Amino acid sequence: MALYFIDTEKKGDAGHQVHREGCPQLPEKDQLYFVGSFATVKAAYDVSPLIYSPASYCPQCSSTAA
Repeated sequence: MALYFIDTEKKGDAGHQVHREGCPQLPEKDQLYFVGSFATVKAAYDVSPLIYSPASYCPQCSSTAA
């Protein structure tokens, strides 16, 4: 299980990006909202639009997700 966060600031057309703990593109703590602990980035993403919308995958996190 990994910890996932959503960026509270929109990134243009990408909206609010979902990041996994340890992501090199993870914003500062004051720009993050804790989504929860999930087994996959998809599971975290499925919950994220309920918190901030629109939501999108961080390209870095989604490409390295197991």
